[in-house]
Amino acid sequence: MTNFFINLLETSICTSILYFLYISFFRNLTHFQWNRFYLTGILLIGLIIPLVDLPVTEGGKLLEIDMDLAHYFPEEEHFSDIWVHSQENVIPQQNDKSFSIWQLVIFAYLIGFLFSLLKLLIAFAQIYQLIKENPKEKKEGYVHVKVLKNIAPCSFGKWVFLSEHLENKQAILQHELAHIRDRHTADVILLEVYAVFFWFNPVTYFIKKSINQIHEFIADNNTADLDKRTYAELILQQSVSKSSNLHLVNSFAFLPIKKRILMLSKEKSSALSKIRFVLIVPVVFLLISAFSSSFTPQNTLTPEVVSVVTTFVPEVKEEITFDVPITSKESAISSRYGMRMNPIQKKEQFHRGIDFKAPKGTEIYAAAGGTIILAELSDKLYGNQIKIRHSDGTITGYSHMNDLDVKKGDTVKKGEKIGTVGNTGLSTGPHLHFEIIQNGKSVNPEDLIPALKK
Repeated sequence: MTNFFINLLETSICTSILYFLYISFFRNLTHFQWNRFYLTGILLIGLIIPLVDLPVTEGGKLLEIDMDLAHYFPEEEHFSDIWVHSQENVIPQQNDKSFSIWQLVIFAYLIGFLFSLLKLLIAFAQIYQLIKENPKEKKEGYVHVKVLKNIAPCSFGKWVFLSEHLENKQAILQHELAHIRDRHTADVILLEVYAVFFWFNPVTYFIKKSINQIHEFIADNNTADLDKRTYAELILQQSVSKSSNLHLVNSFAFLPIKKRILMLSKEKSSALSKIRFVLIVPVVFLLISAFSSSFTPQNTLTPEVVSVVTTFVPEVKEEITFDVPITSKESAISSRYGMRMNPIQKKEQFHRGIDFKAPKGTEIYAAAGGTIILAELSDKLYGNQIKIRHSDGTITGYSHMNDLDVKKGDTVKKGEKIGTVGNTGLSTGPHLHFEIIQNGKSVNPEDLIPALKK
């Protein structure tokens, strides 16, 4: 679900940047078909860019170390935690701030999504009702719906809605047939469906308006029976005398009238001006570089840990032993190290640590003496967490904590209290996720803690 919303946001940003490019360089060109395909195309490009995966090409041994240690924050672990504690019927704490905010975001999005979807369905129903209630006459290439109401001439798909008492019917019909020949309704439906998912992005509605405007420019230029002055007067007359509350249609009385009349008399853009559209290539490349990477945010080490990786080469100086980080009788191992089924992603995934279920506030102790390299308060992913570097280069991690009793740079002894059990980050119940990293790779804590050896 998190990735879904991240993709929505990234798609919105990409589409907005590409639309700004249209406003800056292409909007005033008379290459209307090019502009039409550009605006519909950036919707698809915006959807694809966040899904592109660019491999990171760095050489050297340092990259190998980073790639191994990147597993320290696997995405799979978070989903696994949710599964384990939900199966144990641990009730989430209602006062968890991060969880409440996340619920609010999902709720707000769903409300906007359902409202937009309802509007779209109502618009389809209105058109269906208009077709059903009025007499129809099938013509070559279209169906004439003889509208009894006094609405502006418009078209949808193969249907042309014209009043029986309409003046200059032939010129208006030619205009609407241009919409049908170029399948402008397909663009309109694409924009409306896109707006259902991206209702929160105001740029979406600017793109819809621009697409409708371009449709009218194209249809106006294909209506050649009247001279430009007479045709401009006809546009003005229809926009003043009639109105249409229908959505999804291409309306002859589409506003703004001034822009349409200006485009009728505007000198045609030169063929050479089409070279401007090449600008999209470097912009798309930059967007791909910005929003696509082999390393996802969930698999990225925190700056503190990166610093350790790049400045410290693990060398075994002495053999150390580890104690259980929780000694409370109310604690128990709820999930072990290794493969397990993740019901969310419907596949087996690797759990790189062990989880201790315990009441919130249960004391957590350092499994071995060492230096605190990370003490972080966070409402994301691993929540409040501590990492300790030990004398042999091993790193132990303590996640989803409540209180932290130490800070970065502190030295702790084995068995010294470092914090308490919590329910922070991506978690549905109080527990401690405990990991051991040796030589850049996770290992089974039960193999290194004598009290846990089977």
